Amino acid sequence: MDFYETLYGKCHDCTFSVITLPDKGVRHFETIASMREEIGRVGDTRNTYIHPWPRRKGIKDGVRGDSADTMYATCLFADIDIKSEAHREQMLPASRVEVLSFLDAFPLKATFTVFTGHGIHAYWLFDEPIHLTDANRDKMEKLLAGFGRCLMKKAKDERGWRIDPVFDPARMLRAVGSMNLKIGEKIPCEVIAENEAFYKTEDFHAYVLDAPKPRTEEFHVDERVMGSAERIMEGCAALKQMTEQPDNVSEPLWHALCTNVALAKDGEEKFQEWSSLYSHYSPVETRNKLRSARKANKPCTCRYIKDCGLFPCPDGGCGVKAPIVLALYTKFEQLEIILGKDTLSAEELLDPYVVGLLPYAKENCPAEYSRLKLAAKKAGIGMRDFDRIAKKEEEKRDVGIPFDAEPEEIKLKGIDLHGAMTPKGYRITMEYGVESFYFDEGALVSSNLCPEPLVIERRMENIDNGTERFELAYHRSHKWKRLMVSRAIALNKSSVVRLADHGVPVSTDNADGVVHYLSRYEAENDKKIPFVRSIGRIGWLGEKEFYPYILESPVEYEDKDDAAMIAALKEQGSFETWLKFARALREQTYARAILAASFASVLLEKLKRRVAIIHIWHSSRSGKTAALKFALSVWGDPMKLMGNFNSTAVGLERRAGTLRHLPLGLDELQVLNERRLSPSMVVYSLGNGYGKTRGAKAGGLQEVPVWRNAIISTGEQPLTNEATMDGVHSRVLELYGQPISDADFGRKVHQASENHYGFAGKVYLEHIVDTDLSDEFEQIRESIDDGEQGVHLDTVALLALADYHAGISVCGETKRKAWKDAISFGKRILTNAKENEPEDVVDRAYDFVTDWIAANRKRFAQDAIPCLGKIEPGKVLVIATELRRALEDNGFSYTKCRKGFRDRGYVDTFEDSQGKSRSQYLRNIQGVNVRVFCFPIQVENIYPPDEDFLT
Repeated sequence: MDFYETLYGKCHDCTFSVITLPDKGVRHFETIASMREEIGRVGDTRNTYIHPWPRRKGIKDGVRGDSADTMYATCLFADIDIKSEAHREQMLPASRVEVLSFLDAFPLKATFTVFTGHGIHAYWLFDEPIHLTDANRDKMEKLLAGFGRCLMKKAKDERGWRIDPVFDPARMLRAVGSMNLKIGEKIPCEVIAENEAFYKTEDFHAYVLDAPKPRTEEFHVDERVMGSAERIMEGCAALKQMTEQPDNVSEPLWHALCTNVALAKDGEEKFQEWSSLYSHYSPVETRNKLRSARKANKPCTCRYIKDCGLFPCPDGGCGVKAPIVLALYTKFEQLEIILGKDTLSAEELLDPYVVGLLPYAKENCPAEYSRLKLAAKKAGIGMRDFDRIAKKEEEKRDVGIPFDAEPEEIKLKGIDLHGAMTPKGYRITMEYGVESFYFDEGALVSSNLCPEPLVIERRMENIDNGTERFELAYHRSHKWKRLMVSRAIALNKSSVVRLADHGVPVSTDNADGVVHYLSRYEAENDKKIPFVRSIGRIGWLGEKEFYPYILESPVEYEDKDDAAMIAALKEQGSFETWLKFARALREQTYARAILAASFASVLLEKLKRRVAIIHIWHSSRSGKTAALKFALSVWGDPMKLMGNFNSTAVGLERRAGTLRHLPLGLDELQVLNERRLSPSMVVYSLGNGYGKTRGAKAGGLQEVPVWRNAIISTGEQPLTNEATMDGVHSRVLELYGQPISDADFGRKVHQASENHYGFAGKVYLEHIVDTDLSDEFEQIRESIDDGEQGVHLDTVALLALADYHAGISVCGETKRKAWKDAISFGKRILTNAKENEPEDVVDRAYDFVTDWIAANRKRFAQDAIPCLGKIEPGKVLVIATELRRALEDNGFSYTKCRKGFRDRGYVDTFEDSQGKSRSQYLRNIQGVNVRVFCFPIQVENIYPPDEDFLT
C-alpha cells in the first residue's frame, strides 16, 4: 500500500502540510503529488514533518495552525521514542524490536508502522476519513487523546516505558521518505510494516481512557509563605520542559502549568518569560490566561497532569499535590523569616499563622522554638501560656480510626449465593451496592464502588477448550440480571467496561476497582461459587454424552447468539402421532433417504467418517421441503433448525459449527446467489468439516468452527453440472426422485412436523450410545456393494446403517426385519446414485470438444474468420489458445483437461529432443505458424491437406 495515498487519498478540499526544522518552514499543498514532491526536495537536508490530520484550505504558508484548523481525522497515531543519544529520557524501549513486539501484542493492529530513525510511529487508519465539523471535532479529539492515554498506560504498566503525550490533532510526525538529521547522521524515515487493517471509531471504544476530571482545588495560602516561581522551576520537571523543549509542550500542559505559576509571587513575569521561548508565543494570550488563573485561584494538581498524560511525572510524584506547592516556603524557612525580624509583638506571635508553626518548631526545631519563647517573654506572654497554646495546636491533629472488617456471609434478597462471604475490605448490600473501605492518611475512608450489588454467581469451564467464564449477577431496574463473561474480560480493567452495555455497574471511573473487587471475591469464595461445565455448540461430549440430550451432569450453553437454536431442541406434541407419519414416510424411498440422513448425522463422529452431503432434487411440489422438515423434527423444532442457501459462507460455517453433529438442513438450492457463493464453494466449504481461519477485529484469530455431520439439501436442480470438478461429485450424494408422491399427504407432513417433534432424537441416541458401529458398518457396506466401483458406496452404507438402527430403536422393528429393509433401501439408493453419477471431468470435456468441433466446422476452413484450426484427413488441428478459451468459457479447467487428453490418448503426442512427451505441435495455419492440438477425429473435409507438421 502506498503510505500517502492510503492516508490522504480520500480527503478532498483540504491541504497537506510539510514542516521543516530547524528553519521552521511551513508549506501547505492541495495535492498529494505536490506534497510528496516537496518532501523529496527538502527531506534530505532538513528534518521534515507532516500532519497526519490534513488542514483546511486557506492557511497561509508559514503558519502551522492549530487543532481547530484540521479538516479530516484520518487515523489515530502514536510516537514511541527508542532509547538513544537522541533522547534524554531513559525509560524507553531499548530497540525497535521491543517496540514492534509491544505493538504486535496490542489487540488492534497498526495499519502502518514507520521507523523514524530514533523511534517508531504507528498509524491506525479509519476505513473512511472523518470530515471534522463543530459537531464532531471535540468527540474526535477526545478519542485521539483517550486512545493515547490507553497506550501510555499500557506501555508503562507492561513495559515500564514512558510514551510522549503527543495525541493532539495538530501534532506533526516525521514524513515518510525524508531523512532524520537529529544528531547529524542521516537515517531514512520509512514504512517497515503494514496491515490491511482499517477501523471504525467504535472499534477503539474499548481502548480509550477517559480524561480524569480536572483536579483543581481552591488554593488559599497566606501570602507570607509564597515564594518565587523560580522555586517551581527548580523542582518541577514539567515546567523545565518550557525552557528546554518549548515546542514540545502541549497546550493542555501549558494551561495546567499556567494555573500554578500564576499564583506565585512573581508568577506572571516569569511565565511570560518562559512562554516567550515557544515559536508561536502570544504575549496577549499568555497575559489573559494568567489573569484568568489568578482570578480562579484553582491550580491543576500533579495527579491531573500525570493521569491526563500531559507529562510523564516520576512514579510517586514530587512530594507535592500541585506544582504551586513547590513555591511555598518550608516551615523551617517560614520560621527563619519570622525570627529574622528585629522584634516581634504579642499580636504577631499570637497570629494564627505563627501559632500554626509552633507544633512543628517544638518537635523539629528546638533552637528556633526557644527563640520564639524568648520573643514571647519579651512581648509580655507567659512561658506557661505559650506552651499551652503550642500544646492545644498540637492536639488538633487527626487521629486514625481503627478498621477491622472481617468477611461475613453475603445476604441479598432474591438470590442464593451458597454461603458466599464478602471479601475483606468490602461490604455488599441491597441498599448501597458494593462499598470498599481503605485508609487514607490514617483515616478510614468509605467509597461506593458500585451503586447496585454485583456478585459472581457461577463459574464455568468450556468442555472443548478449557477456557473459564463467570456468570455475573447484578441488580438492575429492580430485578436480578445475569451475564456470562470470560475471565479475561471480567478481570481486565481495559475490557471490563464493555459490560456496561449490558447494564453491569462499571465505567471507566470504577473499572480498576471493579476488577480488584471481582478478583478478591473469587479468591475469598473459591470453594463456594458453584462450578459447572459449559459448551458453545451441540453434539457429542466424549463417548457417553451428547448435548443437550444425554448428560451425566449439568452443562450450560455459552453463546446467547444461538439461544433460539438451543431452545428449539425440545419435545413438543405427541410421539405417537410423529411415529405414525415416520412409518408412512419410510415407505417412500427418497423420503426415507432424507430421514435416514438425519439419523446418520450423529453416527459420523462415532465412525470417524468425513462430512456426508446428500442432495435430493426434483420438480416443484414433490414433497422435498416437507420431508426435510420432518427429518429435522427428529431433533427439535424444524422451523428453527432449518436453514437455506440464501446465506453467506460465514453464515453457513457458523451454523454448521454450532450444530456440530446434528444435521444441517438447507432448503431450496435455487435461491443460492451464485455470484456470491457457487455450489462448488458450498460443497468444498461444508465438506471440509472446518471453517476458514479469520482474523478477529480486536486482533489475533477467531476460533475456527468445526463440524462432522450430515448436510441435507434439496432443490429443483442438481447441485453439480457438467463442468463441476470431480472432487465435488465425489463429495455429494445426489439423488433424483420424488420424496412424497401425494401432495395432500405432503401438506399433512408439513403440519405434523411443526406440531410434533423432538422425541425420536433422544430415543435414538440412548440406543446407539453404547453400540459398537464399526463392524456393522463394514457388514452393511459389503451387503449393498454390487461389485461396481462407485464413489458413494460409503455414504449409502452410512444411510443404510442409520436406517437400520432407527428401525430398531424408534419404529420398534425386529433386528431381522430392520436389517433386511435397510439392505434393500441401500441398494435402491445406490442404484439411483450410480444412474445420476456423471462421467469424470476429462471425459465430459472431451465430449464437449467433439461437439464444439462439429458445431464450428466452418471455422476450420482455410479462409475462415475467425479461424479455430484446420481439418485434415483423420485429424482435427485446434489452435491451442482457442481450445483454452472454449474450455474455460464453459467451466472446464484447461490445465487438467490438457493433461487428461494427453494421458488418455485423446490427442496425438510426440517426444521432443529431450525425450519429453509433448501434445502441442507447431503448424502453419493461414500463413502463420501457431501451436495446435491434434485430435485424431475423422471429419469429412472438402479442402486439400496442407504441408506436414513442423515439429
